[in-house]
Amino acid sequence: MPELIRHIVIKEDIHYGERVREFTVETDEGNGFKPCFSAHCIGHKRIIELGRNVTAARLKITRAVDEPIIKEFTCYK
Repeated sequence: MPELIRHIVIKEDIHYGERVREFTVETDEGNGFKPCFSAHCIGHKRIIELGRNVTAARLKITRAVDEPIIKEFTCYK
C-alpha cells in the first residue's frame, strides 16, 4: 500500500532570484492527477497542507522568468 501524503514542502533556490511566477500542484487520490493548489510564487519555502490524504503529487510550473531551480519537493504524512 502506498504511503499517504498530507503536506508538501517546495523550496526554490532564490540565490539567482525568484524565477517561478505561477505553479500548480497536482495530486492523485487513486483516480488520476488533478490540480489541487495553485499560486504565483514559491519563494524560499512554500508549505502546502493538502487537507486530505493523497497517494502521489507532482509540481507543474506554468510560468517562470528564467529556468526555475527547485531545491526541494518533499511529501510528508
